[in-house]
Amino acid sequence: MTPLQKHLKEEQNKGTTFDLDSFGEIMDKFILENDVQMIVTLPAGEKTPKVVDNIGGGPVMTFYLLLNAIGPVFHDLLAICGPKAMDKEKLADALLELVRADMLEGQQ
Repeated sequence: MTPLQKHLKEEQNKGTTFDLDSFGEIMDKFILENDVQMIVTLPAGEKTPKVVDNIGGGPVMTFYLLLNAIGPVFHDLLAICGPKAMDKEKLADALLELVRADMLEGQQ
């Protein structure tokens, strides 16, 4: 049983319901209470990164890990560019549009 499976089983035994809101809270709690790692590798000549984590939670956990990483990366980018170099809201909108376009690429 993976650490995530154990955590979900414990939550289920407590009577936790698994709707979208509670599931998000459970994922956030799990990330906070555990040492989680993700390795993103982009092999030379390829466009598709390989993503591996130490949780074994599949794409749902990978998604939550990425969500937790986006904010700090955004703030690091702002710190490098300087707060006066770019409008924070415009940058966030532009980056989210890039993410959206990438997510929908290849979808019919």
